[in-house]
Amino acid sequence: MSGPAVEEKQPRIPVEMVRRPPGTCFPWEEKVRELPPIQGDEKLVQQIWEEIDTLAYLYIWQCLLSF
Repeated sequence: MSGPAVEEKQPRIPVEMVRRPPGTCFPWEEKVRELPPIQGDEKLVQQIWEEIDTLAYLYIWQCLLSF
């Protein structure tokens, strides 16, 4: 006689994390919705945001791997 089927529990990953490009914490598409309208060159702001976001991602990984 066998018992009830054991359901394997796998960690659930939020949908937002699945759609993020590799190497990003907060994608530009998410961040731009939080910002007020950009008055200047939006491509320049996006480039700077993506560079800083990549540095934050690398910093987090460095902290995790260092300890």
